[in-house]
Amino acid sequence: MFCNASSWETSNYGAEVAIPNAIRASRYVTSDPAEADFFLVPAPLYCLQTEQSLKHHRSVFPEGTPDYYWYSHATEAVQAWVQAEQPFWNKSGGADHLWIYSQDHGKDIVVANTAFDWVPIGIPTHAADVNLTKIRERSRHRKPPQRSGTGRAFDRLALLLGRKQRALHFAPLVDQMSSQPTSVWGTKTSILYFAGDLRFEDAAYSHGVRQMAFRMGFNATKGFRLLDSRNPEEALGSEEYLEGFGQSLFCLAATGAGWGVRLKLAMMYRCIPVIISDDVQMELEDVLDFTNFAVRLPQHAMYALPEVLNSIIETRNKVKSMQLVIDCAWRFFTWKPPYGRALEALMCSLRRKLDPEIKPRLDHETCTLICGE
Repeated sequence: MFCNASSWETSNYGAEVAIPNAIRASRYVTSDPAEADFFLVPAPLYCLQTEQSLKHHRSVFPEGTPDYYWYSHATEAVQAWVQAEQPFWNKSGGADHLWIYSQDHGKDIVVANTAFDWVPIGIPTHAADVNLTKIRERSRHRKPPQRSGTGRAFDRLALLLGRKQRALHFAPLVDQMSSQPTSVWGTKTSILYFAGDLRFEDAAYSHGVRQMAFRMGFNATKGFRLLDSRNPEEALGSEEYLEGFGQSLFCLAATGAGWGVRLKLAMMYRCIPVIISDDVQMELEDVLDFTNFAVRLPQHAMYALPEVLNSIIETRNKVKSMQLVIDCAWRFFTWKPPYGRALEALMCSLRRKLDPEIKPRLDHETCTLICGE
């Protein structure tokens, strides 16, 4: 398997195992399906891939079909089992069932060979240096149907699957993040930092953002430290790579094939994320106000990036105020206790599915997420 009970912590996709365990250990679970607002399908589809399953996949699909198309067929198989064995799916048409997808391409994988409609809920996770997880709510509506007459606020999840199929039993949730970030903050010696694979041969990779940053010559801009990991002279070891986040005021949170982990790493190291992802809804964007701790720039305005960052630096107390919000907000992007509060953020996002009128607010001074309670 790509990740399992013993190895998922070191997998980029181990979130499929970590998140169900976090929910199981929380106060949000109920054993009575009638009380549930949502049903979680804890099927770690990417983690359950094996070389044998991929070999079969390659034998039945046309040559050149990406391996991640396996995901969509696995989803269909699990969905068919749920629909046949459980009474809850048919009551709502699956509108209140939650699925976890940690692979980069997310929704594109699942719907590649299905006619399903999906509503994305972006939430964070981190198992080792895990890619940002996508939870997808299967629905033909913007939100699950309201239950009339209950007048009850969102309270609990019911777990679906896992009891009958042994393959879906998981090990207990354990540590997934590094130590308290204050221990790794460095002296800020650069303005903007990025280190990673550029893949100039693949124009779609990173939506072209990484490649464009180098084509525009930002790697030669004073105060900018942009490194191509394929260049032997610029490649960094893992420790030096992470230290770079702590040594910069701003960090380019460029995506890979889907969302990118650099948003989380930047915040962990008190670096202000610079997001250039025109067609990507960031995780927790429906819960946290990103304008308070991140810089979001449209791709067509990348040429002005040096001026934008210098303007923020020159605005009195602007950098400091954003860093103060990060001091709290990073906690909602990780799961590791005692600092991690990602589950709290996930529950807030789900509350908003039931009641879109809820307007979450983060009091960074007390580090309190106010979400309609």
